[in-house]
Amino acid sequence: MSKIEIPDEQWIHNIEHGGVVITYKPDLPANDIEELRVIATNLTMREDQNSKKGFKVVLTPRAANKSAVQLSSWGYNLSLDMVDSTKIQKFYRDRPNTAPEANAAG
Repeated sequence: MSKIEIPDEQWIHNIEHGGVVITYKPDLPANDIEELRVIATNLTMREDQNSKKGFKVVLTPRAANKSAVQLSSWGYNLSLDMVDSTKIQKFYRDRPNTAPEANAAG
């Protein structure tokens, strides 16, 4: 999870490997950023105890965001005006490994 903005061309590689990227406006309130950090850290690929927490998730501020929070995966985007844990978790559960290099280590 980055506090410094990761350039788009770097996190796009995560999407190519089936990951999900969560970006947020840098001026989002600190408590919302912390909530996003907790959500991103706790996301799992499967709903079991053997899952690697935060697997294939990038969280980064992004000045170019048009909405407060933006989720991206291969071929899918979700714009949110506020942090919504339920929608973020559903997006993540529905999208991992839906990309050209989904099974590659990444």
